[in-house]
Amino acid sequence: MKPKETKVTRENLTWLLESPVEVKMELLQSHLSVCQLIINQILEECQNSLAGARYDRNKPHGGRYSRWGYNEGSVRIADEKIGIKVPRLIDHQDDSTFNVPEYTSMQDNRAGEERIMKGMLKGLSTRNYQGVIDLAGEAFGMSKSAISKRFC
Repeated sequence: MKPKETKVTRENLTWLLESPVEVKMELLQSHLSVCQLIINQILEECQNSLAGARYDRNKPHGGRYSRWGYNEGSVRIADEKIGIKVPRLIDHQDDSTFNVPEYTSMQDNRAGEERIMKGMLKGLSTRNYQGVIDLAGEAFGMSKSAISKRFC
């Protein structure tokens, strides 16, 4: 019996650990979904360190920061891009909103560009690159034009 497909959105590792073994195995076969769970966990921990746990009345930093929804975002894992929901916070001192700081660090990740460069140097065209990479689950942003733009 084939397990039903699972879509990971804002779930974290707790969800994975509490899931049946069939779901765990399905996610392991789709490594990008596991990466997405880990990224969500990191972003949630950063949000908790600034705004406190959800529904908790004891807020760190004197209650300066509060949760303020989510923005659409993406993080590059190796040479693939994963769509995520980025937690947003509000700073009550100046009424400004911002994404959790760890997201910026994750976006600066350049790991995996070496693999793309090696393929390009060995004669793989940008037109054929998408057929070579492992596109599982939520990956996007690896079109021939996206590859081309990264190396122009």
